[in-house]
Amino acid sequence: LEHNASTQKAVSEGCFLDKSTVTTLLKRMEKDSLLYKQPHPTDQRSSLICLTEKGKEKALWVQQSLNAIDETEFDSIPSAEREQFLATLGKIIANQKKW
Repeated sequence: LEHNASTQKAVSEGCFLDKSTVTTLLKRMEKDSLLYKQPHPTDQRSSLICLTEKGKEKALWVQQSLNAIDETEFDSIPSAEREQFLATLGKIIANQKKW
């Protein structure tokens, strides 16, 4: 949703998934009319993955659902503790990217 019109490679890297897994997922999403492919304007070897209106609606629904879950999970945790937790988690993710 935040990176519409991305290459399959960018989708794969952004989701931390291998190319074959992303290929399968994108084919299913295209079949379900959640996305479409358009030619890349500068690279004839690749396509841009774009969300359809239906895909955008589903993405917004998922985003809102995850935000609601986050709010429930962090309900009784003070904001300072929440920020510290998220900062630590960000460092863990950065370390995983190095690996």
